[in-house]
Amino acid sequence: MEYEKILMDIGGLSRAQILLFVLLSFTNLKSCLEFQLLALFMHQPKFLCGQAAGNDTGWSVSEDQCTVTAAGGNGTRACSSFVYPVEPGAPLSGSNLVSRYDLVCDRAYLRDLLPPVYFAGTAVGMVFGTLGDRLGRKTIILCFLLLDAVSSPLPALAPNMALQLASRFVKGISSAVYYQSLLLVEELTAERYRSLLGNLFWLFWCAGYMTSGALVAVIGDWRLVQFATLAPCLVYIAIAWAVPESPRWLVLRGRQAEAVAVFRRLASWNGIRLAPDYFAPGGGGGGGGGGAEADEPGELELVVVEKEPTGRLAELFIYPEMRKKTLVVFFMLTAFSFTYYGLSADVEFTTSNVVLNQVYTGLVEIPSSFIGWLLSDYLGRRWPTLAMTLVSGVGVVLVPHVPKATLAGLRTGIALFAKCILTAAYCIMDLYATELLPTSVRNNGLFLATFLATVGNIVAPYTNSLARHGHYLPGLVFGGLTVASSLSLLLLPETRGLPCRRRSPAPRACDAAPRRPGSPNSVDFDATRWRRMATKRRYLMAKARRRLD
Repeated sequence: MEYEKILMDIGGLSRAQILLFVLLSFTNLKSCLEFQLLALFMHQPKFLCGQAAGNDTGWSVSEDQCTVTAAGGNGTRACSSFVYPVEPGAPLSGSNLVSRYDLVCDRAYLRDLLPPVYFAGTAVGMVFGTLGDRLGRKTIILCFLLLDAVSSPLPALAPNMALQLASRFVKGISSAVYYQSLLLVEELTAERYRSLLGNLFWLFWCAGYMTSGALVAVIGDWRLVQFATLAPCLVYIAIAWAVPESPRWLVLRGRQAEAVAVFRRLASWNGIRLAPDYFAPGGGGGGGGGGAEADEPGELELVVVEKEPTGRLAELFIYPEMRKKTLVVFFMLTAFSFTYYGLSADVEFTTSNVVLNQVYTGLVEIPSSFIGWLLSDYLGRRWPTLAMTLVSGVGVVLVPHVPKATLAGLRTGIALFAKCILTAAYCIMDLYATELLPTSVRNNGLFLATFLATVGNIVAPYTNSLARHGHYLPGLVFGGLTVASSLSLLLLPETRGLPCRRRSPAPRACDAAPRRPGSPNSVDFDATRWRRMATKRRYLMAKARRRLD
């Protein structure tokens, strides 16, 4: 019996699958929450030089509050202590990472190091996540969750900046859990529902976005907020108990008895009783029956998972046509990730109120996945992605040029619109990339693309520091890169309605001029589908000849 049929027979998308989806999606919320809290904690508040504040020694402070000068212009020296006045209506103004470690003036570079160190940890976590193919999806997820629970209070306890950076690196490693969670959701759900759940999965990311602002607004002190992130870790207990190992992975590893136990458990949660001989040869009816839980080894022969063809990663770069597509996909995903996380690290991108910025941005990202889903389904992948990427890039460039004081509403509107359609285009691009890469190297290709994008994220927060030299520079970099990436989409073909290639195209097919899609010499040729079509044509022609005779 085929794997997909079993998933439908045990409920497809019933209460068991929904419960597991919610639990696993919670890891997505926690990952977003940690990064957005870091962005809030490192927001620079107003500060004063403590040596010159309230004294009568004749020392005068410089405009940037970083140096003091003796009367007469002699004896200039750097400030060694700072005061952070509490501003009414400005959360964390007197209590955040900047005030805790004096990350201003000549120590400002340490503040800029926090996001890159976090993303470096995420890159390491992604590499570690590839062990899921060997150790199992659930095993890797539990390792990430344990690391996250242990490391959640560490930033609040770090006595110095070195340990603070180390704790953020560890937090970055555990944040990669949501990639494995999404994969397990897809392997526990019937194929017809995967697209829906894949989009709903990112709603929890939006929830994490808004939760970060709510926690800061309600609690205030950054240490207490960091300790509060331990509360979501209680859900990890439910994940450890309720979430099973991927039955697909178990079958591929030859552990079919365990896979059958998982299937029966999910069916039981959905109120479905599988017949005792359901998994036996010839017994794949899936009807009601006794509740026998013991399965004989011989009755598991029909649990079949289609194995994807494997190929070398070098195939993505050997053939000219495939190389072009691969490089564009890598560039697009890196540009999207770079811009998205760069804007997310700027907690004043939409409004000067950092809490409202988080809430607004989280809200506008809720419809973005559905917008991307609908547009890609009805209009295709290429042109909607190109149009939205181009418009969002222009919007990002324009935002810094709109005055905050006189046109605050217009500035916020442009920023939110640009972020919304950028996220929608990002959603389509994720789907587009999976359809452009051949099945034989898709997993490794997507991993490499995502890894490169994560490495690009290390540089993204540094781009925001360009605002010290010109307020428009970060927007120019992010927007310019986004516009350039949109134009590269002109090099890609449309994939809507076309079958995914299982293997890399032959060199001759790639080097030749484009031919009719689906023909044997085209780069999207699928041999099995072509043989079926040819057989059908021969059958219809023979049938027509018999009628003529």
